[in-house]
Amino acid sequence: MNVAVEEGRSKGPCVDRGARVDWLLRRLKSEKLPAGNTWTTLSEFELEEPPLRGGQRRDVEESEGHSPGWGCPVGEFVVSSILSAKPDAVWRHAVSPSGVNHEFRPLLRMTFPAGIADLTAGWQPGKRVFRSWLLLGGLLPVDYDDVVFAEVEPGRRFLERSSLLSQRVWDHERRVESTSAGCRVTDRVRFQPRLAWLGALYGPLFKAVFRWRHRNLRGLFGTASA
Repeated sequence: MNVAVEEGRSKGPCVDRGARVDWLLRRLKSEKLPAGNTWTTLSEFELEEPPLRGGQRRDVEESEGHSPGWGCPVGEFVVSSILSAKPDAVWRHAVSPSGVNHEFRPLLRMTFPAGIADLTAGWQPGKRVFRSWLLLGGLLPVDYDDVVFAEVEPGRRFLERSSLLSQRVWDHERRVESTSAGCRVTDRVRFQPRLAWLGALYGPLFKAVFRWRHRNLRGLFGTASA
């Protein structure tokens, strides 16, 4: 089976856990969930920042090899598969709502704005494209994703740099690279939980979800040798 997984982790100072729990509960109470199976515009607001533990300052700058924000533990992993399909077909799948949900099903379903065909269409660096709710089993809202693209190379690569209700930082890079037998799809994910003590849970969970996504990719497009 042509799939590879790599991972890494770094640590740093973190937010006060009790304050963060209270903050997340307030955020959940302030939200309106989408009704039925259609995407609904949700309330707009700025993220308030709860206090850090021990009066630490929020002056950490983003740099290579270090997470932006408050320096909570960061998880990172890579999942890669070689598919027997042309890169352009796999790319169209990767940036379409139906393609994303095909990879997730039946574990999750993401909501999308009505009529959207290409998730990267009209993107602007650092600007939120839309908010998507993640529905467990296609029904139960368990998280949301404020989708933001930092970089897009049409037909080849995108870098999503978003925030989730559960994650202060969510970096998802997908590359589609041509091979002699088809193409290689590589997902690199880097995440920073809002609640640091849940990091040990999120790492294996996210990795399992992306392995599942690649299983569905291989089932749809077939596998090939490197």
